Amino acid sequence: PQEVANSVWACASLGIESPMLFAELERHAVWLVREGNPQEVANSVWACASLGIESPMLFAELERHAVWLVREGNPQEVANS
Repeated sequence: PQEVANSVWACASLGIESPMLFAELERHAVWLVREGNPQEVANSVWACASLGIESPMLFAELERHAVWLVREGNPQEVANS
């Protein structure tokens, strides 16, 4: 998950839309949220939001794991989500 999160974060930081990368992120949303740590999830959600990319599966999975994110994440990670 870290490599994926870092890649989408870098794209968003540079303002680069990468449709294929973000489509794969959406396709693997369940894996990312379940296997990733709060920072990786927060960075991925931030990247989508920053570029205005709709990712309904990612945000739905984030919603299902909101308690985990708040409990396990630090305040900055939660704020980024």
